[in-house]
Amino acid sequence: MTVLYVYINVLQETQEMVSAIRKYLHAYAKLHGAEANPRPIATVSD
Repeated sequence: MTVLYVYINVLQETQEMVSAIRKYLHAYAKLHGAEANPRPIATVSD
């Protein structure tokens, strides 16, 4: 039972860390505009 509790706790902490990293990357992209996007945005031309 203790091992299960530790495993669930690790999963929760990992999810929180991933969420924080995603928020940081989103804020970084907003601050630096297109410089933060290494892939060019494809446009459709007629």
